[in-house]
Amino acid sequence: MASANSPEVVVYTTPTCPWCGRTKAWLSQHGLSFIEKDVSRDRAAAEEMVRRSGQMGVPVTAFDGQIVVGFDQPRLERLLSAATAQVRLGATVASDPGGGVRVGQVHPGSRAAAAGLQPGDVIVAINGQPIGTVDEFQRRWRTLASLAGRLRLSVRRDGAERSVEIPLT
Repeated sequence: MASANSPEVVVYTTPTCPWCGRTKAWLSQHGLSFIEKDVSRDRAAAEEMVRRSGQMGVPVTAFDGQIVVGFDQPRLERLLSAATAQVRLGATVASDPGGGVRVGQVHPGSRAAAAGLQPGDVIVAINGQPIGTVDEFQRRWRTLASLAGRLRLSVRRDGAERSVEIPLT
């Protein structure tokens, strides 16, 4: 069961369905956890899928009760956008040549300041997911910031890696 801040996502699949793989990859790329139900092996899951969607083909994705038939990326994006709220870090970032994003200015009183981020820190991962560019950081931040109560950032500072937690509520 999903927490109050996290959408519940169930994907009904079969092992031979290429669109099922694309759906699962898209969900993973956007940092969403999901429950996979293989309808080729689980009769109850197949019946549940038909009851919920009226469909016998896969993939079928239940996203917080909304049904998505097939790999409908625009619909998944709309549902994800609706499920996420804008949560700000409170620091400027830029891509770092060594990978990750370098923290610039940290705004007083912000989440970044409360977590102890400092100018020059390099954020290399969010919740264990590596970050290579500002675009990746922004995409993962937008996705994860509204789905979790706190985020764990892996940060390089003075040649050592440390973990900082950002409270989001």
